[in-house]
Amino acid sequence: MTDVSAERQPVAIAQRPTIPESEFAARLQRVQRLAESLELDAIVVYGDDRATMGAGHVRWLIDYFPHFEPIAVLVAPGVDPIAVTGPESDSYIESTSRLRGAIAVTEEFVHPDEEYPFTTVEPLASVLDRLLPSTVGAARRVGLAGSEMISPRLLDGLRQQATIVPVDQQYGALRARKSPAELAVIRYAYEIAQEGVLAAVRAISSGEVSERDVGAEIDYALRRWGAEGSGIDTIVAAGPEHTYPILHRTSTRMIRPGDAVILTVAPRYEGYHGAIGRTVHVGDVDTRLRDAREVAIAAQRHTAELLVAGAHAPDVDRAARGVVRDAGYGDYFLYTGIHSIGVMEFEPPILASFDTTTVEEDMVFSVDIPMFHTPWGGLRAENGYHVAPGGAVPLQTVADAIDIA
Repeated sequence: MTDVSAERQPVAIAQRPTIPESEFAARLQRVQRLAESLELDAIVVYGDDRATMGAGHVRWLIDYFPHFEPIAVLVAPGVDPIAVTGPESDSYIESTSRLRGAIAVTEEFVHPDEEYPFTTVEPLASVLDRLLPSTVGAARRVGLAGSEMISPRLLDGLRQQATIVPVDQQYGALRARKSPAELAVIRYAYEIAQEGVLAAVRAISSGEVSERDVGAEIDYALRRWGAEGSGIDTIVAAGPEHTYPILHRTSTRMIRPGDAVILTVAPRYEGYHGAIGRTVHVGDVDTRLRDAREVAIAAQRHTAELLVAGAHAPDVDRAARGVVRDAGYGDYFLYTGIHSIGVMEFEPPILASFDTTTVEEDMVFSVDIPMFHTPWGGLRAENGYHVAPGGAVPLQTVADAIDIA
């Protein structure tokens, strides 16, 4: 178990894991083969800067994180991809991504109230004609990864040029099992997350602090250890009024003896996420809080035992909910708590009661046991696990139950 009080020095930058260039080249080939298998002329991979899920599809493909302007990567079998974006992002893509293809600025991405006199702006139709010259004037079938997020202007532009086929599920399946390089990056993301939790515990232990003070210590620790940002905003929620809802905007409320404090820490490192949730007890807390936290931790551990290759999603979900329900807290288990984690903090496969996923080796899951909307507030117990040949391996060592006197 990790020593909560000890502050460590960050891992040297040169020793931190990364995704090699060769892996991005292999991903492009996999997407091209997917297009062929679905009899598509091309696949459009959309991304934007929306929190949690906006960047995931393009980050996995070309290691690009959009800011301000969206991007779509047009992938066709046998040719280099073309990225289309707005006039303020073309050089940003060049300088930060692994794209090995052309970049075009198209009308669908230009803000109507802005002007860019030194930028060449063209219609999306001309870019598609360059990508797919043999289909000019013919009916096209184009797959779309990111169909739930895509901007209306871009979607309209695509529909004028092709029949659109959503491929979110098939595209997401390409990254369900993690490569050795991905696993190394995710393990380090969890190490960063753990340092954030430990920084929070030290801050709360130091005396009179607010939620926002603790959040600042968490975010500093994450950045110091190499995080580029967070998959979701850091959550520090104290007391029944702030732990009652599922989400919380960290505030200036002071943390007091008797509080339960929910910490949700989800750093993004090299595009990949770690996510740890803890409910810290400060001083003497309501016995209902202690009992409920014990149940949540027990449910989490039982669920992790079932995360083995061959397990079926409904069975895992039923087991997690069953422990909580049998203890009398079933009505507070408000969402599906078992999901994959990678370039999105919350990504498929999501092991819901109706899901058809069969667990495979080298999948990574977050097991999040929630209890919210209770008479005494709420709590979260969240850990990450790698499905290894011998079963689920925890990705963190910080204590599940943390008490501060």
